[in-house]
This record gives sequence, structure tokens and C-alpha cells, in this order.
Amino acid sequence: MEIVGNALVDIMDEQLVAGKDLLKAFLECGEIRKLDGSIGKANKENKLDMGFFTVLSMNIRDATLEAQESGKTTLASPEGQMGSGDNPGRLQILQHIYTRCQEEVEKM
Repeated sequence: MEIVGNALVDIMDEQLVAGKDLLKAFLECGEIRKLDGSIGKANKENKLDMGFFTVLSMNIRDATLEAQESGKTTLASPEGQMGSGDNPGRLQILQHIYTRCQEEVEKM
């Protein structure tokens, strides 16, 4: 039983590392069109898996707490924007990635 448990832990660790690497690649895209293209490519390669969404959710939770602690709102304005459109914050960027990834996964 211990062998099976250790194997599952190893698999989860590998998925989380892959998810972390994928999120890092998305954050390094630099522009929205390149990001959206990378998300579409990752979906075609079946990289938008549970490990990725776990890492993304943990980062969104962390960014939300960070925004609350700094006094920034975590709610969108009536126009649907958070923060400045010219200088989006970490939370806004992560939420965009989450939304685009969900859209791509739902296409399949």
C-alpha cells in the first residue's frame, strides 16, 4: 500500500511541476495575442489538466489575498475591469488566463 501511495505522490508532484512550468510560460508571453495562442496550443497538447488548474487556482487565491491585504479591490468595476487597463495586476492576469483556459477546454 505504501508503494502505491508513493507512486501517486510522485505522479501528483510531476503534474504540479508541469502545471507550474506551463503557468510560468504563459506569464512570460508578454502580450495577449501570444498568450492566447500559447493557451490554444497547450490545450491541443492536452496540457490544460488537473495539475495546471490546481497550480493556477493556488496562484489566484494567493493573488486575491495579496490584493486584499494591500487594500486593492478584488471586484471588477462596472465595466468589468480590475485595476488599470494599461497596467493589469497579477490577479487580473491570472483571472484572464483562467478564463481563456476554461474557454479552450470547453471547446473540446
